[in-house]
Amino acid sequence: MHGRRRENGQALVLVIVLMAFLAVVAVAVLELSGATGRDAKRENSHNTALSVAEAGVANALSVLANAPRPLDPSALPSSSSPQVASISRRAVAS
Repeated sequence: MHGRRRENGQALVLVIVLMAFLAVVAVAVLELSGATGRDAKRENSHNTALSVAEAGVANALSVLANAPRPLDPSALPSSSSPQVASISRRAVAS
């Protein structure tokens, strides 16, 4: 009967170790899936910012190409112009 108690104790230790291992694996999987979501969101934000920046450069080049004096700083729209304000609002909304 004394030997039977020792076997029961070993089973309990084995179950506790197994549960701890499974908990660590579960936490690792959850952390990895959360990191993947964060990376996807960061990539999306990067792509949006890049698109807005490229659109701004294209707009500036278009304005300069059509300006009578492209080297004059007043050829570009000021920060209070409707074009600049609409681009700023779109960038903040994204």
